[in-house]
Amino acid sequence: MFSDLLTRGRRRAALLLVALLLPIALRAQTSVVIASGSTVSGAGGDLVVGGSWNNQGTFQPGTGSVTFAGGDAATITDASGAATFNVLRVDKTGGTLALNAPVTVTQALALAGGTLDNSAQGVTLAPTATLVPAGGQVAQTPTFTGPVEITYGGTDPVVTGTELPATVDRLTIANPAGVTLTRSLTIGDSLVVTAGSLLLGGSVVTLDADAGLREADGATVVGASGYLETTRVLNAPSGQIAGLGIAINSAANLGSTTVRRGHAPQTGTGLQIAERYFDILPSNNSGLDATLAFSYDEDELNGISETNLTLLRSTDNGATWTVRGGTANPANNTVTLSGIDAFSRWSVGQEAQALTASALLAGAYNGTDMNTALSAVLPQTDPYVGTASVAAADFFTATPAGQRVVDWVLVKLLSGSPASPPMAVVATAPALLLDDGSIVGVDGTGALIIPAPAGTYHVVVQHRNHLAVMSASPVTFAAGAGAWNFTTAAGQAYGTDALQSLAGGRFGLWPGDATGNGQVKYSGAGNDRGLLLTRTVTLTGTAAGYFPEDLNLNGQVKYSGAGNDRGVILQTTGTLTGTRTTQVPAH
Repeated sequence: MFSDLLTRGRRRAALLLVALLLPIALRAQTSVVIASGSTVSGAGGDLVVGGSWNNQGTFQPGTGSVTFAGGDAATITDASGAATFNVLRVDKTGGTLALNAPVTVTQALALAGGTLDNSAQGVTLAPTATLVPAGGQVAQTPTFTGPVEITYGGTDPVVTGTELPATVDRLTIANPAGVTLTRSLTIGDSLVVTAGSLLLGGSVVTLDADAGLREADGATVVGASGYLETTRVLNAPSGQIAGLGIAINSAANLGSTTVRRGHAPQTGTGLQIAERYFDILPSNNSGLDATLAFSYDEDELNGISETNLTLLRSTDNGATWTVRGGTANPANNTVTLSGIDAFSRWSVGQEAQALTASALLAGAYNGTDMNTALSAVLPQTDPYVGTASVAAADFFTATPAGQRVVDWVLVKLLSGSPASPPMAVVATAPALLLDDGSIVGVDGTGALIIPAPAGTYHVVVQHRNHLAVMSASPVTFAAGAGAWNFTTAAGQAYGTDALQSLAGGRFGLWPGDATGNGQVKYSGAGNDRGLLLTRTVTLTGTAAGYFPEDLNLNGQVKYSGAGNDRGVILQTTGTLTGTRTTQVPAH
């Protein structure tokens, strides 16, 4: 709509403005002086100043903006004794913009870069004005003559500073890179997060009795320390409390009630707990017969399945937890429970067991441990159920733990008797198999966490081209943990000859199941050998990559010649017409 006027050429001491109307974009690469007796109207234009501002005449800000840019120190001077701007934007790459006169801003004070030095002369925001920090700083907290409205914008991470007073009426977080609080504060009207996150950083944000929180999907208040809280009278409450993410319905009068939301990681024996909790502290805390609806953000779940979510209660500030149940609604990100007689600390999570297990894949065994030739082609997401992923695409090649990964495996917990199949699948968990046989989670270290209640289960380890095995006896998961090792003896696996004997007195899963049907077969209908030829196309061909026909897990499918995969099948079947079948019962 407007043209752009750019002052260029030989650098001048200042740009002199005389009787100018600015419905245009004017960029001055130096200082600006408004001559004595002259009137300059900002109208709807945008003026960029590369140096200082010296108003010796009259400046009418209109609906335009003035931006101070450049890397040199600059000042604002006004012969009238005070300066007024509609939109004042400080976007200096270095140095400061110092005020030699008091400044009033009527619409917005934007701090995009550098420092606004208002230590000698103050800056005042009119009742209609908003403070917009976006990477810049101010020496002292501005004076607000009306509601304190602050919107954190920009695209780089922002840490709050002196611009933020202790009480804010309306605080908006609109920075996709996030904002970190450095002080506690009180919100009088609203806290809104539209982009990025507000990191509490140990601060306490108190919502007044009439204030509320609004968050967008994936744009929330977070932080392992600090919390949000509000205190209000809840008599026969019905619905959300201050938008914190907790809804209470009860015919009882709870009286003055403090509700606190925190994100410090909670732990419990046999539990995985989301990174959100609520402390609900009513004056009347008995006989409530209340319904609680707990809302969460999916980023707080840390891999917990939404369908497994249950409400958890602690009466000792998170030291111990009790599973209370509830109805999970993944579509609405809520878990709801009725019949609650008293409140305390609540969270959501799932019952989970830590499994310490070991297994070897005979196809990859080299006499000492297993080769990791697949590290360059392993998929980032598991090939079984597609629910587990490592943190980065280069995880298997760039991290010490990842460099030891042989392949993905699938672990199952089965209940029931093997003698009376089918057995029931209680839980499944994709896992990583390390070269020493350790079965670990997607972080590459530690025990595998499986979503299941405490109990006794048979443990199954399944691989995409080796025959699955099941523990010879049930494993008792007590205090949230259980263990099983398939590598130490043939009798560690259920059934007959379920493990292959390996060098060094160790045992591993039988290889050769290219079809993934639980049977290794060299010839006849549905044999595994034919799939190798389909992949290589010719008898002497090879195919490099992550394929189920790569039975020795060296990153290459090979039908004939040294190190071929066809021989792996024959080694497992023992004869050209033989077969070998998994001993894991139907489930």
